Parts: sequence; C-alpha cells; structure tokens
Amino acid sequence: MGESYRSQVIDHLGLVAGMFEELGIGEVIDKATQQGPATSNVVDI
Repeated sequence: MGESYRSQVIDHLGLVAGMFEELGIGEVIDKATQQGPATSNVVDI
C-alpha cells in the first residue's frame, strides 16, 4: 500500500511535426484534397 505513482507529460509534437515534414505528408494531403494557392482560404486575424 505504500507505493507511490507519478505521471509526467512528454510532449512529442516536435517529433510528429518533423516526421510529417520529412515524409511530405502535407503535400500528399494537399494533392488528395486538391488544395493549392488558388483554392486556399487564408484568414489573417
């Protein structure tokens, strides 16, 4: 009963973003959804 537990958040978003970029996943998604400069909607706040 004397056991203590602790948790720690390990952020991994940098790893995910790095692999996303290295694998070119953004370009694949853009091609699959027909995204491009002519069809993009950019909102400046």
